[in-house]
Amino acid sequence: MIDMRYKPYHLPQVNAPYIYVLNKLKDDKIKYKKGKIDPNELSPMQGLVSLEKIADMEDTPIWISQENKILDGHHRYAKALTKQTPISYFQIMLPALDAARALNKIQDLYEYETQHQLEEVVNQDQVNVLNSPETQDYLSAIGDEANESKEFLNSGANEKVGRERKKLFAYRKDPINEKSSIGNFFSVKPIDGYTKYEIEFDNLLDTNKLGLQAFNGNPIETLSKVWFPHINFKEIAKKYKTNPEHLINRTIAEQAKKMGFDGIKYGDIIIQGFK
Repeated sequence: MIDMRYKPYHLPQVNAPYIYVLNKLKDDKIKYKKGKIDPNELSPMQGLVSLEKIADMEDTPIWISQENKILDGHHRYAKALTKQTPISYFQIMLPALDAARALNKIQDLYEYETQHQLEEVVNQDQVNVLNSPETQDYLSAIGDEANESKEFLNSGANEKVGRERKKLFAYRKDPINEKSSIGNFFSVKPIDGYTKYEIEFDNLLDTNKLGLQAFNGNPIETLSKVWFPHINFKEIAKKYKTNPEHLINRTIAEQAKKMGFDGIKYGDIIIQGFK
């Protein structure tokens, strides 16, 4: 078995739903086809892992280029190769590098749109709840605990939290909502169809300095666990009949502004601006 022990940086890692990817390919007028193929007719573009790691892989379609090079799905390919069974595929009718770029672009868009949903206000009733005296009391009550996060920010870094003035470009699909209680979210990466903004921050919090890039999962939820480790946002949201993601965003925005930040940069994914 091939064991090159590397994955080329340009290869996509697609977790967007198949129907989402296929619709985006249609939007970009990129042809594709689907079917089944003998794994011996495929060409892997990365090293393969051990059989123990592929035993439980689902038999879902892989992504290949027009010359039968595997773009995403090497583990499933290895399983099919071992068992000598045909494998399902979606074939993008482009050379390997161009096909990989197309998939990477679509995956980036999917990730951003998924994050973008965190900003949506579900309905006016939830807005009213978030602005209610009871919720304001809640936000005020957690302020004391949240202030302890200043100690976290200043610990182990050999430097105090100070001004991080930055000017950078960011991208957003919808117009800026100046009245948003949770700020406005932007993509760090350029995306077709999104408006480019030049934003200047007087004091931008870069979560990389908190080490959040070492964690997997939603970076906003990760920050909420760092700042508010003892708060169960889901239970509170259930009590007030509101959206837990929106409550997390609102709480982070309130606390960040109290700490003097006018924006938060979540690694190289999104920016939450409070201007």
